[in-house]
Amino acid sequence: GVKQDVNLNSVEAAPLRSMLEVGCICNNATLTFGAVDEGEGADSGAALDAPPDAAAAVNIDASPRPATAVVNGQATEAALLVAAAKCGVADLRQRATRLHEVAFSSERKRME
Repeated sequence: GVKQDVNLNSVEAAPLRSMLEVGCICNNATLTFGAVDEGEGADSGAALDAPPDAAAAVNIDASPRPATAVVNGQATEAALLVAAAKCGVADLRQRATRLHEVAFSSERKRME
């Protein structure tokens, strides 16, 4: 693949920015910057603890001493948080109130 810089404030990137914002809001994983994960990966979480300049806190470039972030949660949710942080998308969960969570039913293979 080819790596390209994307301006998420542009009109063309609005759908990507919206997807990343929704991916953060509808997420149970955690992303903690500056911490070191001593244990094995966890599978649950509660909040994105990203600083306002999250893009700088995640290893985006090949700097000799990149910042570290510990991710806890399901792989898909964790990947969405990391992608949002790398793109500088702010955590909107503090501004959004969760009214209800629809759980996935493995028997019915859909959200209940």
